[in-house]
Amino acid sequence: MKKVFFVLILCVVPIYAQTTLRDLVKNPDPFHGTLTARVVAHPTRAALDMAAWVNNSLLASPGVAAEELPRTQYLEAMDLRPGNVFSRIEDQASGMGLSKSSLQSPLAFMAVKRAATVELHWDVLGKIHERLAKIPGLRASRLFIQPPTKQVPWKKKGPKTFFWIQVDLAPGTQGAGVRDDDQDGYPEYFGQVNSELLGSGFAGFENWVNQVYAAQELNDTQILDWAQQLASYWYPSYNTDLVWDLPETGFPSAKGDSLFLKMLGGQIIEDASLVIRGNPLGIPHFTVIAIPGKGPLAQRGGGEPAVVDRASQPEKSQPAKYADRQLPENYLANMERVGQELQQNGESFSAWDASLLPQRNAWSKFQASLPAGQMGFEGKNGWLFFRKSLGYTVGGDLSKQDSNFLPLPALIEFKGVLEAAEVNMLFVPVPPKTEVYPELLPQGDSSLIGKIINPWSRKFIRDAQDEGMEVMDLLPEYIAHRRDSGKLQKILYQKDDTHWTREGMMIAAEQLARRIQQYSWYAELKPNTSRFSSRDTLFSRLGDIVERLPADRQALYPAVELNGSRVYVNDSVPYAGGKGAPIILIGDSFTGVMESVDCHNGGVGAHIARLTGLDVEVITSWGGGPNVRQKFLKARKAQLESARLVIYMMTARDLYQYPEGWEALETP
Repeated sequence: MKKVFFVLILCVVPIYAQTTLRDLVKNPDPFHGTLTARVVAHPTRAALDMAAWVNNSLLASPGVAAEELPRTQYLEAMDLRPGNVFSRIEDQASGMGLSKSSLQSPLAFMAVKRAATVELHWDVLGKIHERLAKIPGLRASRLFIQPPTKQVPWKKKGPKTFFWIQVDLAPGTQGAGVRDDDQDGYPEYFGQVNSELLGSGFAGFENWVNQVYAAQELNDTQILDWAQQLASYWYPSYNTDLVWDLPETGFPSAKGDSLFLKMLGGQIIEDASLVIRGNPLGIPHFTVIAIPGKGPLAQRGGGEPAVVDRASQPEKSQPAKYADRQLPENYLANMERVGQELQQNGESFSAWDASLLPQRNAWSKFQASLPAGQMGFEGKNGWLFFRKSLGYTVGGDLSKQDSNFLPLPALIEFKGVLEAAEVNMLFVPVPPKTEVYPELLPQGDSSLIGKIINPWSRKFIRDAQDEGMEVMDLLPEYIAHRRDSGKLQKILYQKDDTHWTREGMMIAAEQLARRIQQYSWYAELKPNTSRFSSRDTLFSRLGDIVERLPADRQALYPAVELNGSRVYVNDSVPYAGGKGAPIILIGDSFTGVMESVDCHNGGVGAHIARLTGLDVEVITSWGGGPNVRQKFLKARKAQLESARLVIYMMTARDLYQYPEGWEALETP
């Protein structure tokens, strides 16, 4: 077996000895590469963020096809210090007057900006980012902090710390006196931040960096949590997902991802601790991080069984397993509801769609007017929306897509695999925010409140159930809870995020719990709700759409405090379902928010367990709702012996033009 070993490279070009992280496989196009592989010797958050964020070809040109050439432009010296951001600029790292250790310990600007906003509510870096963005071609990449030295005196006023930012020029941009000294493909210069911008919160930020962010090494659980947070945050722009169940002896294994093996020329990466797979443009990209001595960390198979109150369980064998094949009330109610909607809107989906055409055309025109790489946009009253959600809403009949984008054949195939193992399946397409709050979209108005604006989503439910697949239809319940006498009753989605609030999540959990309690096998499993409890909590979150806006608009939307509700067993142990659970919840980020990120142990899976009294295992594939099927079967095929129900939950927007397509299941 041919092996690849990789080390942390220190760039020895000039005095600029800043830590540089090298790709394992040299890609001739650093802006559209398909692999970024790094090693982190000491896994602080600062080091992990540097490895993930800086010079990662995944992040180089989001939403821009490789054949699109950058616009050539030249910046004068005055353009390099916009908005009074910098009190001084230097064209070389040596001009900053920093110590060697400070030069070798930069921070990833974009990662620190987000962390400081969420954890400290210090938005100065966001404002700097906004001012730099006003001049196309400028991008803050690294941040340097150093206390003053005797050799470099400091002014009497202002913070007693040197605070510098490295600014990279976008491909095709040139600046007066700006060179590419570190030879990473981006010409760079350095600006000392104007002390008047930093404010009173700077001291707290500096202490946090020195004592926490760049000082404390994370344990295995914290590293994995960091990786899940990152994959979930990158997902809207880069379609990312954490790769689980890495092999112990090199990645990928001989039976692993064939595309990855091809990219590496058949080589194996030793000691891969974390792998994040992205696919923003239909071409997979892998971010690999190795932490010496850690081995692979994303291991679902190594977890403990679900937390079970053994005293409440009978000392006898479980009843014979069988799938409930009765025609459920939910199935019949769905078919009746969609039939009534058709009667009220022209008797056919085409006629229904025609009645909405002027509004849909206006939204289609608006979507086409957005720049190619802009994935988020502003609606009304401070609400933000995701471009792909609007694309699904105006995309038309899902059954008319090309064959590789068709969801139904793949879903029916998966349902067949589960039923052969006597396991029920319940499909839950989560409505996008565009269809729950259409009046808040650009060119929307109050006449759209409570109105179904995408008849083709209703046709999909009917088509799926015509094929014998039961669907949990959340949209009618969301519309019913949205408004009461014209006043906002419940906010079901986060205003600046693609995901639901606690209130929206709880509606889904309650509907699913009611359905689970109707399965014929439910009572046989001796459910015990008394062992569960929940506690309200608060958590801070920067919405995942914020940094998908134009850079000069992002600072208008700071991190916000949200309500959560954590689930506990015996009033003390945070609930985490595991192997052997009778209910398995699989899907995309909607299964992970408030569960494995943010407030933790308070997501939809934990609350289904609390409401039903049955254990629930959650398997989240952050950017891979359509193709979590294969990952589930690889990781949990043996689990089908104990499972009674698989709840397949994913955002409905990925039913339309999912970038990777719906892959066929691999047969053993």
